[in-house]
Amino acid sequence: MEIGLIEQPEYKRRWSADDLDERVKGQLRERLLDRIETALSSAREPQSVRAIAHGLEREPEVRALGEVLTGRADFDLERLAGELLAEESGPAFAACRYTATGLEKRAAWERVWELQRREDRGEKVGEIEPPQKYTSADFQGDAWTHRGKLDVPKERFISYPGCEGGGDSTPLYGWAGCDHLQRARALAQLFERCRREDRWEGDRLVSDARQAADARAGSWVFQHVMATPNGKSLPGISTLAKERAKAIAWSQFEADRDSTIDSIVRSLDMASTIRTS
Repeated sequence: MEIGLIEQPEYKRRWSADDLDERVKGQLRERLLDRIETALSSAREPQSVRAIAHGLEREPEVRALGEVLTGRADFDLERLAGELLAEESGPAFAACRYTATGLEKRAAWERVWELQRREDRGEKVGEIEPPQKYTSADFQGDAWTHRGKLDVPKERFISYPGCEGGGDSTPLYGWAGCDHLQRARALAQLFERCRREDRWEGDRLVSDARQAADARAGSWVFQHVMATPNGKSLPGISTLAKERAKAIAWSQFEADRDSTIDSIVRSLDMASTIRTS
């Protein structure tokens, strides 16, 4: 082989690297996201951007990170935190995460999971056909970048669209590291606060539809903790779903709304009676 051939650039290891300033900003951005994640991981219910920023604004490290990232000493931490959270989060509610085709594929995946659980219990279910993988057209917004073709969640945070209130109009976020039981408890507390303090009425209850419709999470909670002995039941979920579900007109399920609502309520009834440690 001629030496000249292997000396060509195509056969050389390229040591090109990103701009140093960009790499430094990337590391600082990750550090600030770590601080936000630490704050949210210890919260009992979703927090607004304003509340998150207020809790972090007195930390010298956070102030220093924000100043370098924005290039301003008088930067707006609420705005900066809001931008970072929006980029690194995915909606908690399926209706806000998937398009119509994505919802159909999600339902197909759930049917397969149920067949697999039945098979694990020793039932004869026959051959299980694998469902279609997702494409970018199955997701809304940036959800595709966080989920991919197998819908594996890789986002750091969970957003709760349409759930703002109590005089604070900034978006609500939670930690994506919570398990299904913790998420169910957080939603129950959010429901109760909104009912008690914000007095949502009329069209505002449409946001509850998204939460109730994602209440199939109730079945996941049931699977995870059904064997847990003696404890407390999940508060509020079933009652709140029953109060609101009948008033919901949700376009994705308009054609079969009554049976969808009944299914939601049954899932929540099951979740609300779970005994947990």
